Amino acid sequence: MVSDTRPQQEYHPEGNAGDQVAGHGDAIAWDQGGAAFGITVGRFGKEPQHELAQSDAYLMDPSLDDERVVFTRISAAGVGIYQAGDKGQGAVKKLVDTPDADETEPVTENGALAYISTTADGEQDVMLLRADGTTVNVTPDAGTKASRLAMKNGTIAWAGGDGTYLYVYDIATGKTQSKRITGFLFNWISDIQLTSDRVFYRTSGGFLIPSTTIGSTPAADVTQMKNLTYPKSLYVAQFSVSDEYFAYSTYDIWGALGAWNGPTKVKVSTTADVLAGLNNFSLASCSSGSQLAPSLGDGQRIVWLDTTAAATDVVTRGTFAGTCD
Repeated sequence: MVSDTRPQQEYHPEGNAGDQVAGHGDAIAWDQGGAAFGITVGRFGKEPQHELAQSDAYLMDPSLDDERVVFTRISAAGVGIYQAGDKGQGAVKKLVDTPDADETEPVTENGALAYISTTADGEQDVMLLRADGTTVNVTPDAGTKASRLAMKNGTIAWAGGDGTYLYVYDIATGKTQSKRITGFLFNWISDIQLTSDRVFYRTSGGFLIPSTTIGSTPAADVTQMKNLTYPKSLYVAQFSVSDEYFAYSTYDIWGALGAWNGPTKVKVSTTADVLAGLNNFSLASCSSGSQLAPSLGDGQRIVWLDTTAAATDVVTRGTFAGTCD
């Protein structure tokens, strides 16, 4: 394997980056990790980065749209959702932080905000704060449980119940669909991502061996849920998907069990080929380290966590490497 010589930019946060990277358009945000518990924001191909941090609070779980970055803020006073405008370059301001609930898992799109509100009795409601300032409780029934929130193109999706049900909500019609995953005795939904018309979801679990499966369904009809043919043989896998491309990284079975069997690599294909059941994956980068937590931006823009420099760095590139021969 040769070193990656195509255009690429590395961001080196102080210490190691956290385990979450979010990309949107030309913007990137990631958890700082370590003891900092702040958020770093940057833009593809541009420097410097901007640090969002407060001495009396933890900032985490960033989400981006064209105008702002939103995130969870945890302090002694409570847990709420805050924002920084200008794609994270602006000042930190409160969005939702009520005294009788904890607000977490924010997702922003076109000025709207979806989040989970957890009350003292353990109920977890999916809330929608519209761009006009009105708030809708998407899950008004008593006893709701929700996690793994996602929102895009007028659709909100989450894992509900015991984590084995996929829920999909149409913002325009107010209609909610739900369906339980296959293999629910040993597996649960651990990630949900949306394209313009589909829901992709990751299930984790397995019996003895921590396996991963990725599935998809049309957002308009969750009865068509099914697992992808490729990628397969996934263990503690992570993925990112857009209308155009699908990216993932995974350990092999030995890595999932804690053994070292070589660095993990981010592989990419077109979303159309993945949905067609084709195994047409190529490499995102030729870096020598492990590549984790891929996140797609516009086109072939991609960001991931990379260990080549003996630290966990956030690395980006504008086009996929393809091959490393």
